[in-house]
Amino acid sequence: MDALYGRDFNVVNMESEMLRFIDEHFGALNLKTVSSTMHFARYSLMTNFHGFNQLVSRQNFKDYWDFPTFSVHGSDNGLSHISTVDRMRTILDDAKCNYVQPFINPGAGHQDALVGTTRHATFKKIEEFLDATNPLNQVASDAKKVAYPPWIGPILTEERPQTTALVVRVGSLPSLRAAEAVLLLRISLVGNQILRPDDPTKKWDTQYIVDHMVVYMSAGLTDDRSAAGLGAVFGGLSGANGGTVAADGSNINPVALKLLNLKVAGGGFLIPTPQTSSS
Repeated sequence: MDALYGRDFNVVNMESEMLRFIDEHFGALNLKTVSSTMHFARYSLMTNFHGFNQLVSRQNFKDYWDFPTFSVHGSDNGLSHISTVDRMRTILDDAKCNYVQPFINPGAGHQDALVGTTRHATFKKIEEFLDATNPLNQVASDAKKVAYPPWIGPILTEERPQTTALVVRVGSLPSLRAAEAVLLLRISLVGNQILRPDDPTKKWDTQYIVDHMVVYMSAGLTDDRSAAGLGAVFGGLSGANGGTVAADGSNINPVALKLLNLKVAGGGFLIPTPQTSSS
C-alpha cells in the first residue's frame, strides 16, 4: 500500500498485536479507491475515481457541512503532509465553516495516530471536542469568484442549422467544479505577447479588463426543472437522436425529467445548476 499512498503508518508506533491483524484492519483494496488516489496525487484535491471534483465546493459545504469540524494529524505523517491543516483551514474558512483548532499529535504518523501507541492522545482530544459546545455555522460562505484559464479551448465552431451564431466552447479542469460563468476578453496576439487591442503600447490594468470583458452565464439549466421550464430554455433545439424539443417541453422524456429533478439528501439537485457554460 505504501507504493500507492506513501507511508500508511510508522512501524515504531505499532504494537505487535496490531501488526498481526493489520490485513483485517485495512481490508480489501478497491480498484476505484486506487484510481481516486492517483487523481488525488495529480490534482492535489479530493476527486471521484474519474478524476472529477464532485465533493469540494462552497455549495456542498453550504448544503451538508453546517456542523463544527475537528481534525487530527500526525506530526510525522508520511501519507498526508502536515501542511494539509493549512489547506483545510483555507477551504473551510472560505466556506465559513466552524473549523475548531486541530490537534497535531507529536511523533504520530497516519494510521498509527488512531491504531498505534499514539492513539491515546488522539482519543483524548476527540473526546474533549465531542464534550465541548461548538456553535453551528452562522455566516454565509465567501461569494468571491475565482477565474481560471480554460483547460480545453477556446474552440470556435459553426453549428448550422442548429444555430447561426458562432459557438465558443471551453472546458474547465476536471478537478474544478462546474463553471458558473465564462469570461471573454479580446486580445492582440503578437508572437508570444498578449497585447491590448486598442493600443499595444499600453499596459493591461484591472479597470481596462473589467470594462472590456464579456461575462457569459449559462441559462442552460436552471432550478426550474418542470417540463415547461425546460421547454422554455431548450425549445426548438434538436436532440442527439433527432427530433426537436417542444416549446412547452411536452415531448421531453419523462425518465429524463425524473433524473433532472432527483435531489440529494441536502436538498440540492443531483445534477447541479448550472451544468454547463458555453456561448
